[in-house]
Amino acid sequence: MFVPEQAILSEAPPIACTLDAAMEEAVREHSRAVYRITFSVLRNHHDAEDATQETFVRLLRYGKENRLASVGHLRAWLARVAWRVALDR
Repeated sequence: MFVPEQAILSEAPPIACTLDAAMEEAVREHSRAVYRITFSVLRNHHDAEDATQETFVRLLRYGKENRLASVGHLRAWLARVAWRVALDR
C-alpha cells in the first residue's frame, strides 16, 4: 500500500511528547512511594491502588493545564496529593 510522504508524521508534536514522557517517568519513579502513602492511610490494597491511580490522573490533568513546570519538587507534590486523595476516600 502506498502512503504519500505528506501523510506520514515524522515526529509527534513536542508538547504531547514532553507530557507523555514526563508522565511515564513520574509513574515509573514515584508510583511505589505514592502507593505506600495511600496504603498507610487507607489500610486496604484495592482502595490504595484506586487512590494511587487518582493521584496520577490529577498529575495528568495538572500537566495538561501546562502547570507542571511550576512544580518545584514532583515527589513532594505527589505525596501531598496522594495524602489528600486518600483522606478524601
